[in-house]
Formats: sequence, C-alpha cells, structure tokens
Amino acid sequence: MEYKEFYKLIYPVMEIAIQEAKEFKDRFGEVPYLIRSSSINQVESFEESEKIEIPEFYRRFLVDFNPNGFEIMFNGIFGIEEIKDNLKFMAKLEVPLDGLITVASDGSGNLYGIKPENEWLYFLDHESGFEIMESERIRDFYVNLVEQKLERAKRKNE
Repeated sequence: MEYKEFYKLIYPVMEIAIQEAKEFKDRFGEVPYLIRSSSINQVESFEESEKIEIPEFYRRFLVDFNPNGFEIMFNGIFGIEEIKDNLKFMAKLEVPLDGLITVASDGSGNLYGIKPENEWLYFLDHESGFEIMESERIRDFYVNLVEQKLERAKRKNE
C-alpha cells in the first residue's frame, strides 16, 4: 500500500480523533490517548533496535501520527510503544513472527499484523496461541474501520 493512499484514507479519522481528544481534555482535564509525530530517525532507530522492518506506508504513518492508546471503533491502532510492547509479549510467548509486526488489536485480545513484503493483514488469534493467519488486504481492513468511524461521527453531528 502506498502511503499517499493510506494517508488519504486514514486522515479524516485522525482529524476527528484529534478533535475528540481536545474535547475530552476540555471536559475531563486529561487526554484519553496520544497522537504525536515522531521523526524518521526515531522510527529507524526503533527498527534497528528491534531488528524489524516496518512497511514504508506504516513507517510514514508513525512519523506523522505515532498514536498511543488510540482506537478506531474499538480496534487499537498501534504506535511505536505498542508495537514494541507486543514484540516483547510475543517473544515471551515464543510466537514466531517471521517478520510480522503487530499494528492493531480488535479489543478482544486478538492482534493484526503486517509484513513488509506484501499487502496482507494477518490475524493473530489469542485463543489459538496467536496462530498467524492471512486475514484480508490491509486497505480493506482500514476502509472498513474508517467508514464505520465516519458514519458514527456523521450520526453524532446530526
């Protein structure tokens, strides 16, 4: 997936999320999640320290947004810290990732991952010891989440 396509797809949701975080902070005095940019050097340093390769479109997403604790329709979307935590968790469970990095969760303990060499999203089922299965095209997954979020935002504003 090209970053330009991914950015065009995800940006409206990120814009809504940033606004919702501001409203939450104004009302409750704290932020429910963080969305902050990182640098390409931070991302490359992370890749080097963890001995991983992040697909280019997601590397650029991390540079622009690097979310932490962020969800779209109950699906966690991971930034550097959450990817790092999941790498440690998978290593502790001795789950062979074979180049896969986790980039999302479904809110039920299952994870989604991507690999640099293709455009598939992989499903890691927590009930089967995080067995890795091909799920769907990356683009299809995010299109579905974004459509749900935009529809919810539209209903909220009516």
